[in-house]
Amino acid sequence: MSGTAAPPTSWHGRLLAVLDRWQQRTAPVAFVVGVVRKFADDRAGRAAALVAYYGFFSLFPLLLVAVTVVGFVFEGGERDGLRDSALAQIPVIGDALRDQVQPLQGSVSALVVGLVAALWAGLGCMQAAQDGINAVWGLPRADHPNFFWKRLRSLGALGVVSLTLVVGAVVTQVPTLLPDIPGLGRVAGLALSVVLNAVLFALAFQVLAAGRQRWGDLAPGALLAGTGYAALQIGGQWFVRRRIAGATSTYGTFSAVIGLLTWLYLLAQLCLVAAEVIVVHTDRLWPRSLTGGPTTDADHRVADRIVAVHRPGKRSDDRPAEGAADGA
Repeated sequence: MSGTAAPPTSWHGRLLAVLDRWQQRTAPVAFVVGVVRKFADDRAGRAAALVAYYGFFSLFPLLLVAVTVVGFVFEGGERDGLRDSALAQIPVIGDALRDQVQPLQGSVSALVVGLVAALWAGLGCMQAAQDGINAVWGLPRADHPNFFWKRLRSLGALGVVSLTLVVGAVVTQVPTLLPDIPGLGRVAGLALSVVLNAVLFALAFQVLAAGRQRWGDLAPGALLAGTGYAALQIGGQWFVRRRIAGATSTYGTFSAVIGLLTWLYLLAQLCLVAAEVIVVHTDRLWPRSLTGGPTTDADHRVADRIVAVHRPGKRSDDRPAEGAADGA
């Protein structure tokens, strides 16, 4: 059911109306417009900024946990190789941290307390990501997972992030297994990285969302996220080579901090855009109006979701919310 609006009288208003009708009739363009409009409607940019903020402060505690666990499981060259490969996945400051991040040490009890404290400090990023993903799905705050389930899901998401680092370490070995053809190893490694990371992103979206999603519905957004993540890796490496390497110590420090924050923010935005792709595709929230009138059925359904998100105790749709808080 569409709304009505007075026809535009100015030439630019008429031109915009023509463009609006064209994009609504052109499925690929209408889908992209639907994703962009819903991203803005959900204020997903703010959620991405919050994820990047918590991610910045969660990064070092999580690296301490990872290096400590790797130190227990592996020894010698294997331990150092896995650590270096994991840190290389952080293109802006990964190289600088290789000699700075050392395993936690001490008695068993002190070590356990230190690991738990560091892990708890690192959960903030995953909890912010959960809030952002659930907002994208239109889940009211009253139906978000309770205290226990939220942190359990955050631990699961951290496990997926750990798998991503392991995948990155494995992919770096691909060129050594292929014939010595110029460019073949790099292209094959990049393609394999995109595919494997897409699978891991699908798993992450499944863990972070409160409701159970069909795996096929997650595929478009997961593929976008896997491709975008590979692009961010390449862009981060370029930034290090061109902007940070060779800079003065003071300027280089500020560049590293700003570069890391920017990289985390872009990664958070990528994840939320991918989540929007999943939601718009799954619930067919397109075509959308560019001009505000006449409005489409998708416009009305998105507006209803936005109202429902801020209405306590009422879901925006019939999607199940596992582990939802009972009045909490």
